[in-house]
Amino acid sequence: MVELRAIKSQSARALEALILSNLRTNAVRYLHIDHLDLEGGADDPLRPGPKWTVPNDLMKVDDDGHPFILPMVPRLVAVLKEQIAYLQETFPASRSGCCGPATLVSSKIHSSSRSPKTPCAICSWIR
Repeated sequence: MVELRAIKSQSARALEALILSNLRTNAVRYLHIDHLDLEGGADDPLRPGPKWTVPNDLMKVDDDGHPFILPMVPRLVAVLKEQIAYLQETFPASRSGCCGPATLVSSKIHSSSRSPKTPCAICSWIR
């Protein structure tokens, strides 16, 4: 991981996020900034701290019909914040919660949790 952290690229950040989250690749590829609570709001006393809410359609198994909520370790939060900062700097014209190339697409199209033709927010790091 030390060698991976030394590489300052989108691919390295994506791989580190994948490793730290232990999620499947599609959950990381189609991550939308709206899926993240990086500050760890107090809205859920059972799951305090930062969390990543993965929609059902990005999970392989959906047993209960609820989104999967992943508590995030501090390093994962840092990696995601680095990527968001990079995309906001690279694509400054952000709107509707997106900070990547998907800002060129109608917010109705990419506000859904998954759309392979219109990557959103952080998912642009693995294309």
